[in-house]
Amino acid sequence: MKVAIIGTGVGIRTHLAGLSLLPKVEVVGVVGSTKERAAQHLQSHGYDKDLAASFDDVMAKSPDIVCLTTPVCCRDEYWERLAHEQCFILAEKPVCGDDLSLPYFDAVKDRCMVDFQLRGLEQFQIVAKMINEGTLGDICSIDLFERTAALRADSLPSWMTTPDLGGGQRMAMGSHLLDLAVFLLGGNYSSVHEFQCSAETRRGSWRGTMPKGQRPSDECFDCSFVMNQARVAIRTTSISRATRSLEFRVEGTEGVAEFCYRNGSGTLQIFHENGSEVLYTDQAASAVRAQPSHPLDNSVFRVAYNRYFASVCEWAEGKDSSIPASLSDGLANARLLQKK
Repeated sequence: MKVAIIGTGVGIRTHLAGLSLLPKVEVVGVVGSTKERAAQHLQSHGYDKDLAASFDDVMAKSPDIVCLTTPVCCRDEYWERLAHEQCFILAEKPVCGDDLSLPYFDAVKDRCMVDFQLRGLEQFQIVAKMINEGTLGDICSIDLFERTAALRADSLPSWMTTPDLGGGQRMAMGSHLLDLAVFLLGGNYSSVHEFQCSAETRRGSWRGTMPKGQRPSDECFDCSFVMNQARVAIRTTSISRATRSLEFRVEGTEGVAEFCYRNGSGTLQIFHENGSEVLYTDQAASAVRAQPSHPLDNSVFRVAYNRYFASVCEWAEGKDSSIPASLSDGLANARLLQKK
């Protein structure tokens, strides 16, 4: 499977590292804001720096999948150009800026998936299956929490969609957790009701590190909604520089599932009427019964990426895969997060 990447922002470190773990994937080119920047990222991940190229040169290699990872503020050009190609597309979220009705979407909707890679972690797939099969009974609530501990490149205005609503925690992490909750509850965004959200910056902690004139985005983002009669609460924050973490708790009438990823270790604990079990995360984003002896990457998003991309490859090959998020999922996600 030949893969090209457009964009050399914060996401490319996740993408190149994850793709290198997939033996059937060949990276055929990277398009960056500059050729030098693309070459630098390629070299740092063990790829040939000569794979840095222009859009036209990369597309001349006929990639099967193009990963579109540029900031939303400079993505319209590539949506338009990719609309005239035949390749599959994996778009970084958010899929677009304020305009959710770009004319190019109709041309690519059947060959575009969105990069909600948390779906790739097998532990989350196991919980989704248990919910679907009724193992945990009727789901009463889902609570998700994520902490990002550092200044993020994608919290700058270039990643904001609606500036007065923020854009860092909301669009970078809030979108992931919103999609994870929807995925756990069956994956149908049209079943989301009573959606409410808020974002705030309590202090200007990033102002000193940002170029003059740029605004810090939200440091805390909260949202809640009802889906399939379950109440969902999400909170993501970057206020402190404490350890990054991602946690959730799913509570049903017949059981509970609790997950925590911190310090390179992921643990899923499941309690139900037939007993309980503990499953750990391994390097391949699989659920295993023995805790790995060495910690994984501190970011669960990077750990999950290669397994998620493998499911995208299966979808591109025409195999049945319910894991990847569609373009309509990405647009529904962005539409919800742009509500005031």
